[in-house]
Amino acid sequence: MKKLILLGLMLLQISVYADTTNTSATNAIEIGEVERIVDKYADKFTDALKGLAAALEVPAKHVYAILVKQQMVYAIGYLILIIAGIFIVGSCIGLASYADSNNYEFLCVSSFIFGVVGAIMLIVGMCLIPEILTGFVNPEYGAIKDIANLIK
Repeated sequence: MKKLILLGLMLLQISVYADTTNTSATNAIEIGEVERIVDKYADKFTDALKGLAAALEVPAKHVYAILVKQQMVYAIGYLILIIAGIFIVGSCIGLASYADSNNYEFLCVSSFIFGVVGAIMLIVGMCLIPEILTGFVNPEYGAIKDIANLIK
């Protein structure tokens, strides 16, 4: 709400500045007139913002509840990433040892490539452990953090 008020005042200031930079005396706005205009429209602007805030209260609560649930979804997705990475790396190690003992060169190379992909998945998943814990332990914090990042 503060940002909207500041935006309105900045637009008013820009329009006043544009009018006062004109050298014609008939087009210039005097300071007293600007103060009168600001006083006249400040209350209307504030009332409009209050009405907008009241109208957005219910949708904002609904969006917050969805963001809290979304934190759990993110945490589950990241956890699946870690489990899949562990499974792929483990399978590729077992497959590579089998291929090496039986001289299957192509299988050894492909298991190495999939092992690298699984290791990358595992490393990315390990870097996301704080988000996983936040999603399971305190999803409200994650939702508030997402809202704060959106406002920035």
